[in-house]
Amino acid sequence: MSLIDKIKADVTIEDVAARYSNHFWPRGATVVCRCLCGGNTDRHPSFTLYPSQSSFYCFACNRGGDVINLVELADKNISALSESMRRPGAVQALASWYGITSTDSRTDAQAIRRPVPPPAVEHVVADDVKAILEAATTYYENALTKHQDVIGYLVQKRGLAEPTLKHLRIGYSDGQLARALSLQGFDLGLAARIGLLTPNGEKLRGRIIFPVMDKSLAPVWMLGRAFSSDTEPKYDGLPDGLTQKRPMVFGRPKKGIILVEGVLDCAALVQWQIHAEWMIVAILGTGHRKVIDKLVKACPGARVIVLLDQDKPGKEAALKAADALIEGGLEPKIAMDRDRQTKVEAFLSAPNKPAQAMQKAQSELKVVEEVQKRNLAHWVYWGASVKDPGDLLQLGEQGRGLLLQAIE
Repeated sequence: MSLIDKIKADVTIEDVAARYSNHFWPRGATVVCRCLCGGNTDRHPSFTLYPSQSSFYCFACNRGGDVINLVELADKNISALSESMRRPGAVQALASWYGITSTDSRTDAQAIRRPVPPPAVEHVVADDVKAILEAATTYYENALTKHQDVIGYLVQKRGLAEPTLKHLRIGYSDGQLARALSLQGFDLGLAARIGLLTPNGEKLRGRIIFPVMDKSLAPVWMLGRAFSSDTEPKYDGLPDGLTQKRPMVFGRPKKGIILVEGVLDCAALVQWQIHAEWMIVAILGTGHRKVIDKLVKACPGARVIVLLDQDKPGKEAALKAADALIEGGLEPKIAMDRDRQTKVEAFLSAPNKPAQAMQKAQSELKVVEEVQKRNLAHWVYWGASVKDPGDLLQLGEQGRGLLLQAIE
């Protein structure tokens, strides 16, 4: 056994932390104290020890690791060394304090400096990440049931049915996730590295949570929509790293693929059971090219209806998406609201128009003309005020009828 392995096996992280502080407070399965990293003088305990995992995480400094990393950060003599010497110095200090010697056939120096193998992301780390995302999703689902104001917004204002909330596992972040994960024995350091927790609290606090799930229905990413109009940005998701931003996908492409932009657009189509015959793909800001490349590989030759926002940016994005789909051998059509076009044309023919508004309307009409010229338009009649499928959901059965018209 190498020196490092023996240290990790024989030395408890609580013992080492006690060298740098005399004040600890138990908190569930963890132990907390004030920052030991030397970079903060926090008033509230932000340094958390996880004895069962022999790890730590400092929410004041956003740093964590194992018992060796703890010495690297907390010991003034070690932290003063050059970066390349801190880990060997920490290992040697721990070995000296606890009388540990190596039984490895190599020298201690070789053991200390050996390359650390990369984590087995697919087998070990990904499973740990999925476990925490599953626990977080379950917590957020339960938290939503305690916030009738949020449920009222989703059901009464947005038109979502409660079975849809459950099917999509929609939740709400009330800011108490860290406590819930800690009570279940999860590694809060890992939760922070995933991006669920930050030094300032919960990343998605005060947001409606939409988990993105894989084929096995395990949560693999999360997007949060602001509940309060004062919260910016309107949408925020987990950072790329241990998990990756990805589209939301439901259904199989029996009839084809429907490409939408947001989570509420996707929710509308799922609520109306469109995913029984169509694959619903919500881009969620992941970038059209990234999503379309996957569709081309997974569904060669499929029919695609591009159902993005009906404003000018939405039409431009739809045209770019259609170009990429055609390049990949797919057959796209872009849903275009004839009522909106009529409204834009009427505005342009009216007298005394503001110059800026006229320029905006003209540029939108040019995009429509380009779509028509290339025979990509699939005309729908949504009444000019409907921007996307999420708006149709608020119209109830009338909206469902308009949506079905768009995918005929």
